[in-house]
Parts: sequence; C-alpha cells; structure tokens
Amino acid sequence: FVDLFFGAGAVTCWVADKYPDKNLIINDLNTEMMLMYGEIRNNRNNFRDEYLKVVDIFINTPIDQRKALYNVYKCRHAWFPHKASSVEIAATLLFLLKTNFNGIWVSHYKKWNMRYGTPPGHVKYKEESFDINKVEQFRDMLLRAEVYNLSFEDVPIPERAWVFADPPYRDTRKMYSDQFTDELQSKLAA
Repeated sequence: FVDLFFGAGAVTCWVADKYPDKNLIINDLNTEMMLMYGEIRNNRNNFRDEYLKVVDIFINTPIDQRKALYNVYKCRHAWFPHKASSVEIAATLLFLLKTNFNGIWVSHYKKWNMRYGTPPGHVKYKEESFDINKVEQFRDMLLRAEVYNLSFEDVPIPERAWVFADPPYRDTRKMYSDQFTDELQSKLAA
C-alpha cells in the first residue's frame, strides 16, 4: 500500500489495521510533519517524555489561559526551532496538531515564518484527548512503513502496489498548500 500524500495518515492507519501483513510506503512533502513522524518512530522514549510534559503543562493550565499557551508554543515552534531539540519540536508539533482549529494545517503565513501556523481550536480538552497509547499504536504503524519525504512523482512504487493519492484540494490551495499547482494536479492524474 502506497500513500503518496500521507498527511495525518487516516487511510494508511486503516489499511495497516485491516491488512497487518501488507507492506506500507508512506510519503508526504511536508517536511515539518515528516520530521515529527521520524521522531515518533525513531526516538520513542524521548518523544514520549517530551510529549507528556507538554500535555501535562496544557492540562494543568486554567482553561481561560490555554489559547495563550497554545500561541506561545506555536510562536516558539515557528520562530525559535533552533532553540529546541528535534524531539522537543516534534512533541510540541503533535500537541499543536491535536489542539488546533479543525485539524487544519496552515503554513504559508510569513507571520509564522512559513512554518506551522494554524490557530487554536477549542481548549477544553481533557487528558484522554492526548492518549499516549494511541501515539504508540501510530508508532507501530510507522515502524512497519518505508517513510519518504519526496514529491509524489519520486516515490518508489513497487509492482502491483495499491496506490492511494489524496493531494491538496484544488479549491483550497491557498489554505493548505501553495506547492500543489494545477500543473501538478494534471501530472498526478496522468
């Protein structure tokens, strides 16, 4: 199973669950996200510790102060990644993705250094929203997969593979990605 535009990986996770004997190839051009997945996959204990620390701070922050905390994390992620380890960046990014507005990935704003910049969603999350066991299950899927951070046309596709392609939507290009043009949509279709 080859997922050319992995994103959050919902379809690949479903395939991995239903077909545990199948080889998985996942790819996404979003380097920030793929680096996060690399840390989840390859740096389990440090990632787990850092992620639980970020979650603990959030859970113990009064609800009326959580949006401000989210924005502090987002600012640090966007403007000061050089002041954090790769595992800290990854853990913070996963936290941001779990608490953002509607699961949307926005990264084209200069205001956020062209890095992840989605506003916060509601902030009344409880601790179970950050279940580390689900992160561990996701990690198990990542361990089964060959992982790439390439343009879709460069992904190696084995013979007789089932290929899934869910590229950025044409009508929402400004929101999700300025990288996937009409020309690339046509190339993918061909």
